Amino acid sequence: MKEKRITKTNHTPRSSRLLLLLGFMLAMSCTGNEIYNKHVTINNDGWNSYDSKTFTIEIGQDGIYDINTFVRHDNQYQYSNLWLFVDHTRPDSTTTNDTINIKLADHYGNWIGGGWGSTHQIQHPIAIKQELDSGTHTISITQAMRENQLQGIKNIGLNIQYHKQ
Repeated sequence: MKEKRITKTNHTPRSSRLLLLLGFMLAMSCTGNEIYNKHVTINNDGWNSYDSKTFTIEIGQDGIYDINTFVRHDNQYQYSNLWLFVDHTRPDSTTTNDTINIKLADHYGNWIGGGWGSTHQIQHPIAIKQELDSGTHTISITQAMRENQLQGIKNIGLNIQYHKQ
C-alpha cells in the first residue's frame, strides 16, 4: 500500500481569500467622500483640561471640505453639552482658534445622537464648506468644560470629507 504524500502549499484557503475580498470591498465602499476619519480614546480617569487631542491630516489636493468632530460618551457624563477648543494649523503655519458647543442632550435630559446601551455618539460640524490647501493640517481639540478631569467622555474624533455640492 502506497502512502499518500501531503505537501504544504503557500496558498490561502478559499474561505480566507473570500473573507479577505469581502473585507476589502467593504472598506472601499465606506470611503465615499471621506478623506480622513480617526478617533482617540480618552483615559478612564477622565479628560484633563490641558490634554489636547491632536490630529495630523494630509490633504492631497486643494478643495472645499467639511470638517466634523464626533464625541462618544456614556451615561456618567453629567452635562447636556460639551464645550471644545479647536485649533487648526494650516500648511502655511497660520492657526485659527474656535470654541464650539456640542449639544448632547435635549432640555428633558434625553441624549441626542445614536447609541447602544449606556454609550452614545454624536457628530458635530467644526467647519462646513471650508477651503483647505493641500499639505499637512493639524487640528487639536481640548475640552473647555472648566473641569480638570472631565468624566464620561470616552472618545473624541475627527472626520474630513469633500463638501457635497
